[in-house]
Amino acid sequence: MNKRILISIIILLIISDTLSILNGVSYINKLEVNFLQSSNMFPFISWQLLIFIGQVMAFYMIVRAIEEQTKRPIRRLTKQVNHFAKGEYSYLPKKEDAQEVQDLVLAIDSMVLNYYRTNRKLRYEKRKAESMLSYLEQGIIVIDATGTIIEINKFAKESLGITITEGNFVHSLYEHTAYQSMIKSTLDNETSSNCEILKDESTLYIKIKPLKKNSREYGYMLSIRDITHIRKFDEMRYQFVSNVTHELKTPLTSIQGFVETLQMGALEQPDVAKHFLEIIDIEAKRLGRLIEDILVLSDTENTRVADNELINLVEVVEEVIELLEQQARQKTILLKTIIVKGEILYCGDREHFKQILINLVSNGIRYTEKGRVEVIVDKEDDCILLKVKDTGVGIAPVHHEQIFERFYRVDKSRSRKSGGTGLGLSIVKHIVQMYQGDISLTSQVGKGTEFIIKLPISA
Repeated sequence: MNKRILISIIILLIISDTLSILNGVSYINKLEVNFLQSSNMFPFISWQLLIFIGQVMAFYMIVRAIEEQTKRPIRRLTKQVNHFAKGEYSYLPKKEDAQEVQDLVLAIDSMVLNYYRTNRKLRYEKRKAESMLSYLEQGIIVIDATGTIIEINKFAKESLGITITEGNFVHSLYEHTAYQSMIKSTLDNETSSNCEILKDESTLYIKIKPLKKNSREYGYMLSIRDITHIRKFDEMRYQFVSNVTHELKTPLTSIQGFVETLQMGALEQPDVAKHFLEIIDIEAKRLGRLIEDILVLSDTENTRVADNELINLVEVVEEVIELLEQQARQKTILLKTIIVKGEILYCGDREHFKQILINLVSNGIRYTEKGRVEVIVDKEDDCILLKVKDTGVGIAPVHHEQIFERFYRVDKSRSRKSGGTGLGLSIVKHIVQMYQGDISLTSQVGKGTEFIIKLPISA
């Protein structure tokens, strides 16, 4: 209760009692009784004083009661607000007697409830956004207009190899010149920008763009993508196109040259013309094989293993041996089939396994001057073994790791002479990998080569 009100009440009581005493004295004077000199006047004054003190105490008690009644709801409201400030939203206010106080209590409680619901929703949205950012396969960094980091996800930290968190400047993330120029240009001109940087063995593509709200920029977002595999694929594609162009150009140039020679008069010389035509025929067939192998390789790389038929691998081997028998006989090479455990069934595409065996057996015939080529079919506990073994020229160990690469040749001149395209083993490897298999080789120069294919039975 306001102290000035209490003092005012006391003063009024004093004035009231003083006036009462004065009225009493005036009344006594009128009766011409000299009470002022009488000894009975003291009890009268004492009684009046006691009444005054009693009144003061009564009013004081009333004032204290009113004060306490007023302070109690205020203390409860203070307690409620303190609970609210601590994040405790389950506090229930008590019903108050005064309507004005009750209205205030309900207003505060409604405000607390609305704030709680809004805050809970914001926290949920924040957790959801943070969870989404953390699982993105892309780095995200949000900065304000000054370049201070507001948000950075896990992928961004891992890509840049940093431990920097919110509150640091974006300039300090990486010292690369292109990166620094991009950040400076964007913050100065408020425009989008991008760059590629090399980080260890990775290639990172970083893009920064302004964040706008109601046509006003309030920050920027950096996105970081690891494009290492894309750049490697681009390089592989470039090498493949370059190799294909070279391989196609070689026989075409040869054919074109001999045709021009024939047109310039060589047709008049039967022996020369016949020789040139034979060369043209060889180069045309080589060109056809190359195109066919490119198409097969493309089809293999873009094909997935589907629900295939159950095939008898022994029958496929016999079919391939019969197909290549004439080619082997022309070089007096013996083709031999060794079936270790009788009939062997496997779930797969018949044409795939036929392609594997044709490529390996024809390679064996091509690079074997005399001797034999063996096809061995066996079955172990958890896999099927296909082996193709020849007694040809062999492959030096230095070439073993690269032998399955496209267009790789141990001896380019020998390969062209024998009609190889450099794609056969690459095709075999891709087909084997389609069935989660493995291919390897053992070889000795001058003694021969053995290719070993392991195919899991569960494939």
